[in-house]
Amino acid sequence: MNNSPQEFTFNNINRLWSYLIINEINFQNVSGFYTSPGLRNAPLLWATTKVNAEKIYSGFDERAQAYRAIGAYKKTGLPSVLLCTSGTAMANYYPAVIEAWKDKIPLIIISSDRPHDLVWGDHNQTIPQENMYGKFVLETVDLGLPTIDISPRALTTKVAQLIHKAAYQGGPVHLNIRFREPLDHSFAEIDSDYVDSAIKHINKIATSFHPMTNLPGELPKHVQDMILSSSKPLITVGGLRDYDQDTKKLIHKVIDQLGGLYHFDITSSLKFTMNNGAGHIPSPDHPEVIRDLKKDPPDLILHFGSRLTSKHTYTWLENSEIPLIQFGSSCDSEDPSSSCEYKIFGPTNMALQALKNLLENHKAKPHWLEWEDTIIKKEELIESAPISFAYISKKSIEHAPKDAQFYIGNSSIIRSFNNYSTLSTESEKKNFTVYSNRGVSGIEGFIACSLGLAEQTKDLPTYLFLGDISALHDLSSLAQLTIKKNLNLKIIILNNSGGGIFKLLPINNDKDQSYLELMTTPHQVNFKNLISALNIECSQVTDKESFHREFTKLENNKNISIIEVVIDDQNNINLFNQLKTIQ
Repeated sequence: MNNSPQEFTFNNINRLWSYLIINEINFQNVSGFYTSPGLRNAPLLWATTKVNAEKIYSGFDERAQAYRAIGAYKKTGLPSVLLCTSGTAMANYYPAVIEAWKDKIPLIIISSDRPHDLVWGDHNQTIPQENMYGKFVLETVDLGLPTIDISPRALTTKVAQLIHKAAYQGGPVHLNIRFREPLDHSFAEIDSDYVDSAIKHINKIATSFHPMTNLPGELPKHVQDMILSSSKPLITVGGLRDYDQDTKKLIHKVIDQLGGLYHFDITSSLKFTMNNGAGHIPSPDHPEVIRDLKKDPPDLILHFGSRLTSKHTYTWLENSEIPLIQFGSSCDSEDPSSSCEYKIFGPTNMALQALKNLLENHKAKPHWLEWEDTIIKKEELIESAPISFAYISKKSIEHAPKDAQFYIGNSSIIRSFNNYSTLSTESEKKNFTVYSNRGVSGIEGFIACSLGLAEQTKDLPTYLFLGDISALHDLSSLAQLTIKKNLNLKIIILNNSGGGIFKLLPINNDKDQSYLELMTTPHQVNFKNLISALNIECSQVTDKESFHREFTKLENNKNISIIEVVIDDQNNINLFNQLKTIQ
């Protein structure tokens, strides 16, 4: 809740500018201020406590804070704000900044800096900060030192423009502000007319920018003709940044109207909302799926959202001439195959409603391919084999609460979830919301992201699934969990003693194995011992029965709890290879 500026005195211009900036950001509706300690950013920290102390999320590790902010965005859809001191502090944001840039996540980075002359003179804790993030931010603004030569209106208008650029274009922006001492409450006189102008501006409503709607009420005529004339259409759905329950209903309706085939990527949150037997395509990472699609291809593909997890889909499309129409909230391509003929960008629900209207009297086309027998055989093989990534995915989908939130790590684990298919009608009762970091598909920051997500949705259970190397990258975030034990967050770490995904790739067949360990980075870390030392509940399982027992306990545990699943890497490789042979 905002404090009125009349309730305190602006002792110096550093505090006045800081209040103007933070107040403007708060008006624009952000998920929170993710602060890190320091002295150079003290004016901004002070202003944040005065403007909206309820939205402050404090943490000592800038790297984890940045991923925590991304996790908050995944749930709220609102930009998050990072506040740090000078020097290397902002460098620790870099991996998350790249993820936000790649996945078009609005992230507002505010770094505090020293004046130019102190940087030139090589004073302590100084580096050139203004363009540190380069092309990985939509815009960088160096405000310089607070001065009465820049009006409060000009300052806040620029701040608001930067926030809206992040929100509507999707991506991080960087605001660098330089402070000369005093950094505390010390008095340094400000021109009274300037103070009066600032207070008057603070009491006004925020600067407002309005995005352009890029999609008209109906689809272009040529696109309509392509859709209506298709006899073998395929709908594919990737991650949807503006997904909600209305989106799910509209997609189901459009699929019923259009007919043909459809494929839901795991990132779409739709994968287990429709019976996988009638017209559904399993992941094209299954060799038999790609084989059949090449033999009897669709004549049109309608793709919604961001790119699919399956690399094989795009390898197939690169060598085909199938027309592809993309619908998305971004004007960027998001098509690794470069085969898109039309990109229609705007709100997803608006596009779906236009399709629904177009197909009102359309006769649904039959689905012409099916893989039911193969799906059944693969399920049976997963159940009969030793514990594996595939088994963990299968059982988690079957036994997690129907409205659970899944945060799925990258590398082997997300492919395991994406590749699993079932004919069970029980899956239709699942309404999982799936989150992932597929912008740049890095393996770091997942514990921090899931913490940020869980903090925003305490009424829903959050399940994080990640690999061992990914967990090792984010150990500092475990310390954050020690003060958040009443959070409904469950973490499942799949420990196969290294980066096992490289052993599933053709590079593992190289006769020269001398460099493979440099890729897989094998280890002997016991996560249960490591996590228990932090006084966080953690169990360790090594077989299917113990996993099933421990996983089913999680539903009734409303606190943070962790399961380490120890998986024999060779068993996992054997199953992976066997699954590829089933036709």
